[in-house]
Amino acid sequence: MNEHENEQLSLQNQFLVALPTLKDSLFSGGLVFICQHDHSGSMGLIVNQKTNTSLKQILDHLSIPTQKMLDKHDNSVLAGGPIQQDSGFVIHRNRGAAWKNSFIVSPHISITTSKDILESIAQNHAPNNVVFALGCTGWEAGQLEQEIKDNFWLPLEANTDILFDLPPEQRLQAALGSIGISNMAQLSFLQGHA
Repeated sequence: MNEHENEQLSLQNQFLVALPTLKDSLFSGGLVFICQHDHSGSMGLIVNQKTNTSLKQILDHLSIPTQKMLDKHDNSVLAGGPIQQDSGFVIHRNRGAAWKNSFIVSPHISITTSKDILESIAQNHAPNNVVFALGCTGWEAGQLEQEIKDNFWLPLEANTDILFDLPPEQRLQAALGSIGISNMAQLSFLQGHA
C-alpha cells in the first residue's frame, strides 16, 4: 500500500457512531471524534456524554482565576473516554493562537492539552468554540479498522457545526441525520454486513 492510499484510509477528523453490536456500555450511544489515526493506532474523544463536573469546577481545582468567563463557552465537561481520565483535552477551532501542546487534527480543528488554553478560556481570550473532555479513547494499530469491519462502529464525516454549535446531547442525532438516519433503530440494518 502506498502513502497516498494510507492518507485516503485515515479516520482522523471523522466521527464514529457506536453501533448496537458494540456491547461495551461505556460506548453505548456514543459519538467519538477521531483526533489522530495513523499506522501506530488511533485516539479519539467521546463528544456526547457529559460528566457531572463543570469547566468552572475544573478551573477552580487548578487554581486558575476566572474573570466572568464561560459567557461564550459551553460549561460542560465531557467523559472523553476511559484512558487518562485525569487529563483534560480541549478541541477547538484553529484561529491563529499557538498553545504549548497542540495537535492539528485538520485545517479547521486542533486539540490542546496544555494549561495555557485553560488560562485563556478563564479570561475569555480563548477560541469561541471549545469542547472540553476528561479522558480519551484509544486503539492499537489495526484495532479500530478491525472493529469497523466487525460492525462495532459507523464512521461518518465530522462536522464542525455539530461539534461546536450543538449541545452534547444533540450531537449523535445530528450526526446520524447528516446521512439520513433519523434514529438508532435504523442502524440495525448494518448488523452482519462488513
